[in-house]
Amino acid sequence: MLPNSEGGDFIVRPNLEFQQWIKDVFKITIPQTALEFVTPVHIDDENLNDEFLIRVKRIAE
Repeated sequence: MLPNSEGGDFIVRPNLEFQQWIKDVFKITIPQTALEFVTPVHIDDENLNDEFLIRVKRIAE
């Protein structure tokens, strides 16, 4: 069962002390979700500029 799965016993909590250290040292904020810094794309999108997705698409062909 994956961590934090519904009904699971294995719960992973954020390391708040580490997060605070990152914020203090690098003067940044920590996004709550990946959508705050990654633009969603789909493998069928035209004009891909995501190197990973380009590679995946090439392998899938």
